[in-house]
Parts: sequence; structure tokens; C-alpha cells
Amino acid sequence: MAPHIAVVGAGAVGGFIGARLAAAGENVTLIDHWPEHVDATRRNGLRIDGAVPQDNVIVPVRILADDEIDSLKALPPLEVQTDGQCDAQWRFCRHGIDH
Repeated sequence: MAPHIAVVGAGAVGGFIGARLAAAGENVTLIDHWPEHVDATRRNGLRIDGAVPQDNVIVPVRILADDEIDSLKALPPLEVQTDGQCDAQWRFCRHGIDH
């Protein structure tokens, strides 16, 4: 079974990485703390601008708000990797999600 990837933060960097992974067929869930961004992304997907106009794409992605991450418990366990500059592991542990 392919791994389930969770990207915490769906801004410029997390959104780009998550959208590219989703476009490549990976099982990805983005997690963001800004409810309006989550709602807009659900409605419209994420627009990724490439180096040239023909590389611009809109990618439908699975995205959750912080207060929705309990739903990840129904999925296979996640492997959490962080750069140490965010509280991703704490967020998952707080919600009782295996990592």
C-alpha cells in the first residue's frame, strides 16, 4: 500500500509540495490552520504557477483544517517528519494519531 502523506501547512511551500505530490498520484492530505483557505482550496483546488504559463495547473487536493485532523485516525498510520521548526508532531500526538 502506498504511504499516506500529510503536509502540515498549505501555504506557498506546503501547498506547492502537496499539490505536486497529489498531481503525481500520491495519497496526500494537506492540513492548514486558516479556515477560509481550507474552504477556498476545497472549492477551487490549488493553483500552481510554473516557470512558463503552460506549466500552470489547478490541482484538486484533500485538505483539512486543524480542527478536522481527528478524521485522519481512520486512515493508516502516518509517518511524521518535521524540520524541527513547527509543532507537527505535537499536533498529531495531541489528537492521538499514530506517527
